[in-house]
Amino acid sequence: QISPNGSLMLVPEKGGLLWVVENFDPISGRVPTKTQALTISKICTNVERGFSGTAFHPSFGTDGNRYIYLYYTYDKYNNCDASGSAKKGPVNRLSRFVLGTDNVVNPSTEQVFFETPILPYGGHNSGQIRFGTDGYLYVSVGDGGGGISQEND
Repeated sequence: QISPNGSLMLVPEKGGLLWVVENFDPISGRVPTKTQALTISKICTNVERGFSGTAFHPSFGTDGNRYIYLYYTYDKYNNCDASGSAKKGPVNRLSRFVLGTDNVVNPSTEQVFFETPILPYGGHNSGQIRFGTDGYLYVSVGDGGGGISQEND
């Protein structure tokens, strides 16, 4: 995801690391710099789970707005491998964070917007997040896979 003014790029790694890349310009040949912005520690990464979506607020960088939005598989009940269980297992979470001017996120700025129901299977987790031209944040959550879906795909 690239910031509205084009100066920063958010690069998530499935395992929970978020990088901020700046000074990228393939035409000039300038060497980009990257900063490790955040490590999400309670994350599930088995199957299709992990850190899957990032977005900048449309007004990022103006009037002090430094909001970024992240979508990841949160290990809410300390059980990433609860295959087939509707009573335990991870959830997908959409949160807003504040990206500091040093391109580092303070984890205490997390504001959880929503969590999905428990994900008993590891597939079809989706995670694409984008702001529309209407200013609303859109999130694809997937169907969670499992059961008939996995057998008939």
